[in-house]
Order: sequence, then structure tokens, then C-alpha cells
Amino acid sequence: EPDADGHFRWVYEDLNFFLAATRDRPRYFETQAEDPSLKILAVLTGIPEEYKVVQEGRITGIAGLEEPVFLASREINPANRWGQFVYQVSSTFGTVVDAWEIGNENELPLPPPAYARAMEVACQVLATTDPTGEVLLGAPEHLIALRTARGEQTDYRTLLEILAAKVRSSDNLHTCIGGLALHVYERPTHSHYIISRIADLTSDLGWQPEVWITETGVQHPDRDDPRRPDPALCRETSFPCVSDVEQASYLIQQYALAMQALAQKDREGVVIYHRLKDEFDRDPHPEVNDGPWGLMDLENRLLPAYRAARLTSAMLGGARYLREEAEDDPTCRHLLFADPARRLVHVLWATTSQTVTVNVPVCPGRTICYQQDLSPVSYTHLTLPTN
Repeated sequence: EPDADGHFRWVYEDLNFFLAATRDRPRYFETQAEDPSLKILAVLTGIPEEYKVVQEGRITGIAGLEEPVFLASREINPANRWGQFVYQVSSTFGTVVDAWEIGNENELPLPPPAYARAMEVACQVLATTDPTGEVLLGAPEHLIALRTARGEQTDYRTLLEILAAKVRSSDNLHTCIGGLALHVYERPTHSHYIISRIADLTSDLGWQPEVWITETGVQHPDRDDPRRPDPALCRETSFPCVSDVEQASYLIQQYALAMQALAQKDREGVVIYHRLKDEFDRDPHPEVNDGPWGLMDLENRLLPAYRAARLTSAMLGGARYLREEAEDDPTCRHLLFADPARRLVHVLWATTSQTVTVNVPVCPGRTICYQQDLSPVSYTHLTLPTN
């Protein structure tokens, strides 16, 4: 709603949605078509400048946020600007959106009480426009999630405390908010740590939502910027940059550890990698360039991480975590899963730089071992990739 006048302009986001819907959602055109495997998560965020409520230089709310969501006629109340926005978006796209994430990092810059109210308003609207869609609390920035997991008092922790109290006292809100979103970057072990600690925190608050990692990843060398003289170099950012092989290792380890944490905390969840393909924006300001996070580079070449993602999806999609083998061994990690066909899946990696030997019971002719790039290897001698 760029002019803050009640007229909504569907341009860039509409094109993205249409592309996803037409390629992955035949029921966008045929309502009886079966759902394909890919799902659409829509993120509702942003406040037009004219609707920001500012006090002492800080945004404290959205114009009309405390107004009733609906009029007596059950029509949407245009005075509640946020409710009107959620209504327009979900009425336009709700038929093929599977889940709604309310806010994303600091793009919905509200203090915790106002953010909680925005969640309530969104839930009231979505109950009428898309009652089957899942609703997620928006993800904080990675470092905020990490600080919260460490026990620091952050605005995100305050928001969880406020929402947990509201969820406990409201059946409608408890039914609406199915999960919370997190962004996890840098180290594979952060996935297990942050999921576990945030799950413990919400349990202590009397709330057990699903935990979705809606962004995770690590940057490979900077081939996506044609202005750089050496594509093997990494951009100077606050995030680490690793080799192509290490990026593939990250993807497998992060997913396995996230699934382990969800199972140990008895939570459902989803993991979404950021992103499929590198993106380079030719705007001269570097902060708008999303950077080399992709499983494919700018020229659509498949990176080792792409093949690692295929392997992870094939072997662990729908799998159930069982246990960790040799937990006291500091040289490697060895996680055991059972896939939907009840076959055992061993996920192993070395945590040290030296060669590590692991004994795994095998059935001759029925056991296949894969390196992270999908290439089969002998199952009698398996060299583990290091961190």
C-alpha cells in the first residue's frame, strides 16, 4: 500500500507469488488438483511510513492497531490499517498459501506489546480468510535468537512471554498460532542449540508451538558479484564464508542436528534453506546484495551443496530421529534415523582434522554409503568429511 491510501499495488511480490503458484501449484488454476510437494510460506511485514506511530523517535505501533478488526456488519474495519492489510493479502492469495509468517526480523519494527497485538489482529483476520493456513510468529534476527537462547533478556524473549500468556488465556489464539519461526546461521550446531533452548523457554512459559527454521545457510565464495576480480574471495560481511565443500557439509549437519533437537524436545518443525540460487542486485549499495548463499550460482551451475540438499531430502525426508551413537566420542558425530520405510539411516561426520574410523553394522548387498555429493563409496572403508 505504497501511498497509504487504502489502495494496494501488487507488483514485485505478486510476480513472485504468480511464478511460485503456476510452477508449483496447479490448483491455482485447478482447485481440485492434488497438492505438489512444494509449499508456499507467505511473510506479512512492513509498515507504510504514514501508518507508523512514533513516540520519542521510536516506532511504538501501527495506526488503528487497537481499533476493532471488524465492523458491526462483519466487514473489515479500514481504520485498523494492519488488519486491512492482512485482509487484502490473505483474500488475494490465501487459496494457495500454506502458512503465514507474521513479520520477519526487524521489518516489522514493533515493541513486544504492539507486536503481540499485531499477531492477535492477524489471527482474527486469517480465521475468516484462510482458516486452514498455519500461522507463525515472525523470526528474529539470528543473533537475537542466539542471545535469547543463551538466556539474555531480549525484546524477543519479552514477546514470547507476552504471547505465551495470551495463548494460555485464549483458545482462539492457541488454535491460530501454530508455531514460531527462527533464523539460524553461521554454525551447524547453532540449529540444535537454538531450537533446544527456545523450546525449553516456551515450555517453561506453558506453550509448546512448533519450531520452524525459515532461514538457514552459510555463504560460499563470492562468484555472484561480477565486479569482483577474484571469484574465490569472500565478501567482507558479518557472516562467515566457507568453501563449496564446507557449505555442503553445513547443509547436511545443520539439518540432522535440527531434526535431532526437534525430536528431543518433542516438537514438530520445518527447515528451509536460504537460498536456492545466488542473487546479485546491481544496485551500487552493497547492503541490497543478498550475497552468495545459494545452492546454485548466478549462472545456474549446481554447487556441491545442491547435491547435498538432494541427498538430505532423499534420505531424511520424513525420517524419524532415533538416537546418537557414541555420544562420548569427541572425534565425530553419528546420528541414527529411521526413514518412512523403516530403513536405518546413519549420518556421520568428523569433528577433527585427522582421519576417523567408525564401525557400523552393515548388511552386505543391502547397505549403501554416500558421500555428501551423492557419490556412492565402499561401505567397508568410509572416510568422513571434516567440519
